[in-house]
Amino acid sequence: MKSKLKLVLISLILTSCSFLDNGERIKYHKNGKVMFVGNIKSGKRIGVWAFYDDKGFSVDSIPYEDGVKNGIAKTYSLFRGTRLSGKGNYVNGKKHGVWESYHDDGNVHSKEEFNMGIPIGIFAYYYADGTPKILTPVQNGKWHGDHKEYYPSGDLSVTGHYHNGMRDGEWKEYYENGLIKEIYHCQTDLWHGNYEKYYPNGNISEKGRYELDNKTGTWEYFDTNGIVISTGKYK
Repeated sequence: MKSKLKLVLISLILTSCSFLDNGERIKYHKNGKVMFVGNIKSGKRIGVWAFYDDKGFSVDSIPYEDGVKNGIAKTYSLFRGTRLSGKGNYVNGKKHGVWESYHDDGNVHSKEEFNMGIPIGIFAYYYADGTPKILTPVQNGKWHGDHKEYYPSGDLSVTGHYHNGMRDGEWKEYYENGLIKEIYHCQTDLWHGNYEKYYPNGNISEKGRYELDNKTGTWEYFDTNGIVISTGKYK
């Protein structure tokens, strides 16, 4: 009798566990708004899951197969209506192919490419009219190569170089009129080397040298006519 009772209890427990591991799942933020909703089967996520922010302004729609992200994921803005704000593809739980985000009008805001979770190609940001804003090559998952930034007019605002994800070598910043604003040098993401800054009229404003992010030696400061008005000495 006791043996039969044990079998019944075990059967009820297994049935209960099986039920708990299947069906819809919903979780809420502390403020009562939905955090996520989706379905599971045998304890693993399946189908499309929706993940909401705590204000309910955005939602990530992510497809799952046997507990693993697979397929086209999309992000929607729910503020003032429903708008697609981004999308990309998952393969076996890893980002793969081109991922994009969008401006309010639907034009591309950013674009990046992945090869099974590893960033490749060119990382790009765009203004709403499609004009490039930031362009940076990616190698081995890190920013690597010549970096460029642009004004809305399409004119250059910054040029420089990244090496394994860190700023390296000479960097230049420009005024919208095309004249140089600053010239500085970097080493392992730190300012290191000669530094020059210019007024919008093209005349020098200040110059000196950095050693690992610290000013060193003699610095000179100029008025708008390029005449020295003060100097400073640093260790």
